[in-house]
Amino acid sequence: MGKLSGVALASMSGGLLACSLVACASPPQSAAPRAGELRAGVSEVSVAGQPVATSELVRCSPAGAQTTIVTGKAGQGMISTIDSTGGLAARSVELRNVRGFTGSYWQGLDDAPTVMQTGRTFLIEGSAKGFDAKNPSARISQQYSIRVAC
Repeated sequence: MGKLSGVALASMSGGLLACSLVACASPPQSAAPRAGELRAGVSEVSVAGQPVATSELVRCSPAGAQTTIVTGKAGQGMISTIDSTGGLAARSVELRNVRGFTGSYWQGLDDAPTVMQTGRTFLIEGSAKGFDAKNPSARISQQYSIRVAC
């Protein structure tokens, strides 16, 4: 039994040493993002050329070639679905009460937004149709820019 304990102890020590070496070789989580990237879990949204929202409430859900990205809190933020089947394309973009604007883009109904990716950061730019909270009966179109890091 003493030999088995010594073998187990040596094995455990080796495992701890290997684990320590791996941890030391991993880049720190707080490393600054590269040019064109945001820190993972951060989003920046602009409407009509004006920066309006930065959020650290980001959820990215990949499912095959599609990624659904949700930012902000209930009733305020953005939901988009990005498809990477034949390059990057937005299937939908929904803005919810972002600087008073609520609007959307749906694939096949309007001009498609541009979608680019640098590392983990997506850039989605386009136009959404919807309404402004100050005049909800008037349908308007607003330009938007969304940067979000998954």
